[in-house]
Amino acid sequence: MVAATFVTLVVIYGIWYSYSVLLVALVRHFGWSRSLTSGAFSVFVLIHGGLGPVVGWLARRFGSSRLFCSAGLLMGIGPRPHGGDPGVVALLSDIQRDHRRGRQPGRLGPGRDPDPGLVSRPVRNRHGHRLGRNRVGILGFNPLVQFLIETWGWQWAVRVEAILAIGWLIPAGLWLIRDPPGFSVPRVNRPVGLGERPPAYWTLPVALRTRRFWGVAAVYFTGNFVTQMLMIHQVAYLVDHRVSPMLAATVGGAVGL
Repeated sequence: MVAATFVTLVVIYGIWYSYSVLLVALVRHFGWSRSLTSGAFSVFVLIHGGLGPVVGWLARRFGSSRLFCSAGLLMGIGPRPHGGDPGVVALLSDIQRDHRRGRQPGRLGPGRDPDPGLVSRPVRNRHGHRLGRNRVGILGFNPLVQFLIETWGWQWAVRVEAILAIGWLIPAGLWLIRDPPGFSVPRVNRPVGLGERPPAYWTLPVALRTRRFWGVAAVYFTGNFVTQMLMIHQVAYLVDHRVSPMLAATVGGAVGL
């Protein structure tokens, strides 16, 4: 179970932060500004953050296995490159033209790391250890994506990532990921053994009334302004300073550790 969780997060984090490599290729291919192109990533992470509570409810309602399979399918069919779709290109070109004329779309703040809550429950006691190792995916995916871009183009790099998502997440959801006993039962309703203390049960209304919650939220939010900007723009920065794209992708992957 721990190994399945580790590989799953390697794939997810690798695909997530490989956008730093794709950013350079997309700017060169379409001629968009870097701010507009990185804005697509900001939209993505905002949607991701907003879906966090929904994903938590779905995990409780339908179980982790079904959710993993559905997520793997969506990750596989979602990143299909639209380089040949005139509708998508025309839409983004209109946004780019408005951006150059001064009608800039509202700025979108940096996002946050993927919420690992779904896969953390079965390995709660090793949560910190697991989070420290899942960044290995960035180290491997960044050079891989850059190699695919140089060999077959960014469209095929995205296709390969889609194949990896389907090829691992769906089998893992079917045969490897299992909910722990009592996963769908709220902790407050579980029976308490003799001599045991009732487990703490936090709900959102309770958490919102505590300073600890807002303190953690503030640290997490402000800290990600730095880390997300670094992770997404470091490859482009190095390429601007005449570092080869492959070396820049490798350095960006190493920083991910």
